[in-house]
Amino acid sequence: MIFFSSLFNTFFFSGNSPIAPGTAGSFSALLFWWLFLPSYEVRLVFLILFIFISCFTISFDLQLNNIKDPQYIVIDEVIGLWIALFFIPSNDFINMILAFIIFRLLDILKPSIINRVQNIKGVSGVLLDDIVCGFITSMLLIGMINI
Repeated sequence: MIFFSSLFNTFFFSGNSPIAPGTAGSFSALLFWWLFLPSYEVRLVFLILFIFISCFTISFDLQLNNIKDPQYIVIDEVIGLWIALFFIPSNDFINMILAFIIFRLLDILKPSIINRVQNIKGVSGVLLDDIVCGFITSMLLIGMINI
C-alpha cells in the first residue's frame, strides 16, 4: 500500500521534483490528459476514479507521515487541472496551456475562497483547494472562449 500510495499521490513520482513539485505534477497531468484522455466519457471516468482513490491514498499518506499538506502530494493538482481541462478539446493546445497557466497561478496565489478552503483539515483541505481552482479556471476559460 505504501508504494501504490506514493506512486499515486506523487502522480508517477512527478511530485518528487526538487523544484516546483506542484508545477511538475500539473505538467505531467497536462501531458497525460492530452495523450490518453481524448473523449469526454473517458475523462469523466478517470476524474471520478482519481477523486475516489485519492481520498484513500491521501488520507493514508497524511496519517503515515503526519504532515498537513506535503508538497510531494500532487494528485490534488492533477485532479484540479483535469477539472480545468475537462471541456477543452484535446486538439486545442492554446487553451490547454492557458488553463495550465491560470490553474497554476490560482493554486500558487490562492485568492479568496481558495485560501479559505485550503485551511480545512485533512483530505478535504488537500483536495478541495485544487478542485475549486479547477472549477474557477474552467469558468474563466469558458467565459474567455465565449467572448
